[in-house]
Amino acid sequence: MNICVVGAGAVGGYFGGRLAASGVPVTFVCRGVTRAAIERDGVKIESVDGGIVARGKCVERPDSPPADLILWAVKTYHNPEAIPLIRPAVGSGTFILSLQNGVDAMDELAAAFGADRVVGGFASIAAEAVRPGVIRHTA
Repeated sequence: MNICVVGAGAVGGYFGGRLAASGVPVTFVCRGVTRAAIERDGVKIESVDGGIVARGKCVERPDSPPADLILWAVKTYHNPEAIPLIRPAVGSGTFILSLQNGVDAMDELAAAFGADRVVGGFASIAAEAVRPGVIRHTA
């Protein structure tokens, strides 16, 4: 399975990092200092369940191949810029799992990619991005 994580903050960094550490191919879509930190040091998770450092591909703009699953973890107000950016990673068999807060988040993704490929998710974790590429998970 080829997973693309859009947004490598607390939620995307945590779940993407755990998936990458388990051996699943993960591509993190992020930019700026977060991208530089993950390329250099990997995603570091400081956790009550044990710390890890996970490595994955890191890109600012995905191209190909299409992802099997896109873990959508950007802030909802970034959807207008993130949706066009991710289009090259969406193929005929791609599913998008949204872990966003917000009433309109699912509607925006469904309008852009089709309701049949968007799945709403829920994550209940206490985590914060303490600095770029470093996630602290406390509960």
